[in-house]
Amino acid sequence: MCDRPVVCAEDLSPPEVQLPIEIWEIILKKLPAPDLLKAASVCSQWRHLARGLCRERCQRLPPRLLSELHHEHLTSCASVVYHSATPSASPSPLPDEDISEQSAPALGQHEHNPSSISGLEKGSSPFSDRSSGGSSGEDEHIDWLALTAMLHQTDLTSEPQCCFVTHQLENVTHLACAGSFVVAVSWNSDSSSCMIYVVEDSGEGDHCWQHHIAGRVHKVCVIETPGNPPILAVCVDRELQCYLLRTHLQTLAPLSVLPTITVDSRLCCDGSTLVVSDLVGLQQLALYEAVPFLREGKVELILKGRIQTSSPPIYWDLWNGFVTAVVSGGYVSSYTVTGNLVAESPLYKDLRYPNPTILTRGLVFASTITSRTLLSYWHMDRDRDYWLLCESVLASWVKRGRKGVGNTSVVKRGHLGSGSQSPVLEMPPVAVLPEKPESHIQAFPESSSICILTLAKIRVGKVLALETTAIHYKRGLVFCGTSQGHLLVYQLLMRNKTKGTLIDWTVLENLPPILTLSVSSRPVSRVVSYFHEQFVVVAVGDRNGNCFIISIPTVEYASRA
Repeated sequence: MCDRPVVCAEDLSPPEVQLPIEIWEIILKKLPAPDLLKAASVCSQWRHLARGLCRERCQRLPPRLLSELHHEHLTSCASVVYHSATPSASPSPLPDEDISEQSAPALGQHEHNPSSISGLEKGSSPFSDRSSGGSSGEDEHIDWLALTAMLHQTDLTSEPQCCFVTHQLENVTHLACAGSFVVAVSWNSDSSSCMIYVVEDSGEGDHCWQHHIAGRVHKVCVIETPGNPPILAVCVDRELQCYLLRTHLQTLAPLSVLPTITVDSRLCCDGSTLVVSDLVGLQQLALYEAVPFLREGKVELILKGRIQTSSPPIYWDLWNGFVTAVVSGGYVSSYTVTGNLVAESPLYKDLRYPNPTILTRGLVFASTITSRTLLSYWHMDRDRDYWLLCESVLASWVKRGRKGVGNTSVVKRGHLGSGSQSPVLEMPPVAVLPEKPESHIQAFPESSSICILTLAKIRVGKVLALETTAIHYKRGLVFCGTSQGHLLVYQLLMRNKTKGTLIDWTVLENLPPILTLSVSSRPVSRVVSYFHEQFVVVAVGDRNGNCFIISIPTVEYASRA
């Protein structure tokens, strides 16, 4: 029955243990996710059953969350190197001495067929309009065990005493995270150089090291290519610089960037794709694919296209094949990476002010703190601040139900700003099924139609009467920093008897957070996070430049501790 020895006290050979496969399926079905994942390593039969059960559980998740997990797994966890269609752009493998632990396969990845995964990634390339559906067998190549493990990492403890600060840094101006590390940028006293701190692992040990960079760092993000260690993309005095993260040596190795491009502090990336502003034409965004040649110590940037915006873009973000941009005119727009406008919001005057605005994973979080303060100078009290929240076109073209955020309407091009709101878009049932997380966006009903995105007004932290100053979203968890120095953690998943598991954004206003931590005495200005097997590591920065690295254990690990 087993393809390898079973590590347990009893032998599975006695007749009473040789149960039919249907009985084993009933037994395994009752196991929680951690035990089911452990059972999958017992033998090939149990692994097959566990994979099927994990698939059933994952397919009951909201399409947005399932797409997030799958996309994150493909871009940062999958162990197969993506090969570009350009023959000269195939990345070189790392030298033996440069292969780090970052390139090790994640849970359940050793069972993949490399050729099938490479084909799946090509078929769901972000450089397409996603108008063609994939084959019905694509989901067979999805690592359902890995996705289940990723989802289990979001089950956090609600006990503040189980959380602890692992590191504290000073004079921090920028934060970023990916994989299993946090990157913090700290300016030196001479203001002509800076230090990059890398905090890795779960934070249980002293895993913090630093690297000196000459110049002023204005932004740092992480380029992730499957099968390669992460690469830091750093904006230094408006020049893009790249550094290979070698965690086993605790060093950053400089990489040459070809061609040399000028970027600003609004640089963003998703996987191996970077989006920068064209500093010559302020109303253009340029998209590059980063192809690492680590043996030669360089990164080649291949221009994939440009996006022409209606007015100069202020913020932008790329996720899963869509670019979301907030422009100076007060609109939110969504584009495919080929430059097609697929969604736009009505005018929001609050977006014209320099309010705290976060674009992440196809979501828009725009605060009204600044505009409320300015209006108060004119004795125009607007009560409390609120946050404008909107889902991008990736989620808007999926049937969302009554808990959806805002309103999504289909209109003809040229009818934006008319003020009319059509009924919420209803797609055929096939668009609702999360069978293929990367391909559930169907072709647009009319080539001349776009979506109108309506931003919902949500007062985050209303139950606790706290003013939220920073928001970070990942895997269905919302991490909020407040002006009083708190960290609030909200879990958006809810159960519905008829519709299964849904994402309920109203919890940000109507329900208390699952965890409340008092972190700093100053207002929180930035929050980032990454997920470890037993912890979620959250980096919280306040307005005084203090950064606190906090380890939040999962429920299972906290109970064992």
